[in-house]
Order: sequence, then structure tokens, then C-alpha cells
Amino acid sequence: KSEVTARPGETYSSIASSLIAEREGRRPSKTEVHVMATAIAEYNGKTGDQANSLKVDEVVKLPPMRKAV
Repeated sequence: KSEVTARPGETYSSIASSLIAEREGRRPSKTEVHVMATAIAEYNGKTGDQANSLKVDEVVKLPPMRKAV
């Protein structure tokens, strides 16, 4: 999938965690979640304090992700 629509209570971190789990088939580490959440926020043009704000029904574009070898 290339985008998701934010639901109540979702954050870039929760989206990142779900995305990694779905793509990799395992529970991600905190570091992986942080790196992916930052990448998703930046991919959507969010930086600094904006990276912590996610509105309900906001469409979040997901960056392409290569599977680890």
C-alpha cells in the first residue's frame, strides 16, 4: 500500500510499527519504529513539531521500503 488514512489515536510511530510488522512479518524494534516514523513524517513534508501532529482522516503517504536481505 502506498498510503493510509489516520484513525483516532494514531501517530506516525504507530503507523510505522504496523507498516514494518506487515512488511517484515515481525515485531519491529523501537529504533526501527523511530527511524521509520521519522522517514514517514519527512516523506509527508513534516519536520520538527509538525512531525508530532497527525489529524484524524489525514492521508499519510508511505515511502517505498526495501525488504532487508
